[in-house]
Amino acid sequence: MIHTLYPYWLIIFCIILGVTLTWLMYGKKSFFRNEKLLSFPKSLLILLRFLTITLISFFLLSPFIKKFYKKIEKPFIVMAFDNSESIVLNEDSQYYRKDFFNEYTDLKEKLSEKYEVISYSFGSEVKKNAKADFKEKRTDISAMINSLYEQTYNRNAGAIIIMSDGIYNQGSDPLLASPVFSCPVYTVALGDTSPRRDLKIKNVVFNDISFKGNQFPVKMFIEARKCRGESAVLKIIHNGKTVFNTTIPIKDNIFFYETDALIDAEESGIQKYTVTLNFLKNEITWKNNIRDFYVEVLENKNKILLIGNSPHPDISAIKSAFRESNNFEVEDYLAAEIEANPALLDKNISNRTVVILHQLPSENQPAVKILDYLNKQKIPVLYILGSQSSAGNFNRLNTGLQILQNKRSFENAQPVLSEHFSYFELENSPSGMINELPPLTTFYGNYKISGENQTLFYQKIGNVKSERPLIVFFRNEEKRAAVICGEGIWRWKMTEFKLSGKTEFFNEFLSKTIRFLSLKEDRRLFRFSQPTYVFDEDEQIEIFVELLNKSYEKQKNAQIMLSVINSENKSTNFQFQEISEGYRVNAGYFPEGQYLLVAETIIDGKKTQIKAILIVKKTELEHLELTADHHLMYQLAINNNGKMFYPETMNQLTKEIFNSKEIKPVTFFSYETRDLIDNKVIFFLIVFLLAAEWFLRKYFGSY
Repeated sequence: MIHTLYPYWLIIFCIILGVTLTWLMYGKKSFFRNEKLLSFPKSLLILLRFLTITLISFFLLSPFIKKFYKKIEKPFIVMAFDNSESIVLNEDSQYYRKDFFNEYTDLKEKLSEKYEVISYSFGSEVKKNAKADFKEKRTDISAMINSLYEQTYNRNAGAIIIMSDGIYNQGSDPLLASPVFSCPVYTVALGDTSPRRDLKIKNVVFNDISFKGNQFPVKMFIEARKCRGESAVLKIIHNGKTVFNTTIPIKDNIFFYETDALIDAEESGIQKYTVTLNFLKNEITWKNNIRDFYVEVLENKNKILLIGNSPHPDISAIKSAFRESNNFEVEDYLAAEIEANPALLDKNISNRTVVILHQLPSENQPAVKILDYLNKQKIPVLYILGSQSSAGNFNRLNTGLQILQNKRSFENAQPVLSEHFSYFELENSPSGMINELPPLTTFYGNYKISGENQTLFYQKIGNVKSERPLIVFFRNEEKRAAVICGEGIWRWKMTEFKLSGKTEFFNEFLSKTIRFLSLKEDRRLFRFSQPTYVFDEDEQIEIFVELLNKSYEKQKNAQIMLSVINSENKSTNFQFQEISEGYRVNAGYFPEGQYLLVAETIIDGKKTQIKAILIVKKTELEHLELTADHHLMYQLAINNNGKMFYPETMNQLTKEIFNSKEIKPVTFFSYETRDLIDNKVIFFLIVFLLAAEWFLRKYFGSY
């Protein structure tokens, strides 16, 4: 159908224009010559001219064609079944391995006779048309629900069928995170809701990192059901040796218990520890009586020396923060003590990871001997400036920060967190709390920064954020440094404690600052760049390496091979793929165990290897909870206008869907528009009319 952007009655003017221009061409001459106007040749020419002018003028109205379409979308049914291990960890496991899937297939075939059926399985992720093997190590019901919602949104979904035991161990609460579907959701409740006799390790909480010679805490949570009168023997085993042992009397049929242990970190490296509970007779499973965890034991603590110009609350706040952690050793001196006794330099500074200088160099204590020694030993330094500091003496240290003043003066500056700081991340730093931190006393002047650096906090003077750094970090080749450009951080600790009752932000800021400063630059040309060497067995293993040339620039187009060698000395080989940050291998999944990683390439014509240890942990999440949650399945159905069924009533589910009047085809209407001027037929018609008129005028001559 042809439409125009302008009213149809304007077509009259197109006709009038066609008549007028045609008359001016042919009628006017005939009138003055007193010729016969409607002779056959002239009539034909008049008609051609009229049609041409009228048609061309019609295009001034922007005509277009609107074409309508009708589409009928048939309804479809979505089926999703829980493919996790917990389904087959009960006494009816044989039913689910054999009969249940046959019943599921029968239901799918019956529904397919009338509807399109799309099948999914879910566990740690959602898979389409997957085989039911019940080997998924995790269950994320909320992710499955969100995935199905995306698949059915704005489509003619007739119904969704979800089959699960309602047990989830990954993701958020399905009832809280669940969107409302536009179609009914039917659930089939699997598993057994009756509590079974079971003694299990519910959870183990521990620190991932400890230091050799330290003790690290482990908190263990025990649960027992239908075990009253029994005794639970809880152990922690390391390298075949029992390092913790306790006996717990079980006093009730529903029994919860938690206990703490302090474990000696005696060996460096990634250490495996196993928490065990004794096996009781007639337990539903013994697999949740054992839990492994891994701790990386580092060789040395961070040893910190704090040197102050004079006693100050900042020094006390810093010392108390470090002493709350087992990962740091801290000692403090006044600068005058060390300057007066140079023997203290070798004794107290040479073996230090980081030195903190509080308001040094100062106006009355240039600390020449200390600064010279630190410079020669290339020990990382955290400078804290304040009202006692000497800006001139500090500038001569060439830290990368220069403070230029016309006269000695100070001002108060509040912290503003930088959006671009990437050296480390402060996880316990909510912006609302940072905004409440009191100001530090800083130098007034121009701040100039050079070298490789990043600013953690900028200075806010009053309500105006400036570009002057409040806390800045320098990453130089020889050593690292950081500068806190003001005194009074003890008030930060007090304020945080007042607001939250804790000092997590203050402690984290100091510990991550020390860790950054103490990190040694790895100058090797070929090295692993792994965020972790510990993976779960259901986690894809990605290995990263860096390869640099002698100018410490990325070496491109290199051939790098990786061998993953298991405990039986069997090797699996891969080739690294180049990415923007270096080289990467996705090695896929590996079973539980310890592996040797060997990466190999050619540097300057010589074969070069690097090695590391890879740990793959066993994933036992599916064994921790075996009592089905049918209430969750019921609520999921009711919240979405559906019903809950059981495996033995799936025939009723088929009838429910077949009898539903809401599941029917949906008709969609749509249209498309196309400008008439784009039609090639119209173009050739106009060309034909013009050509025909020109030919006839030539042929008849007198016109």
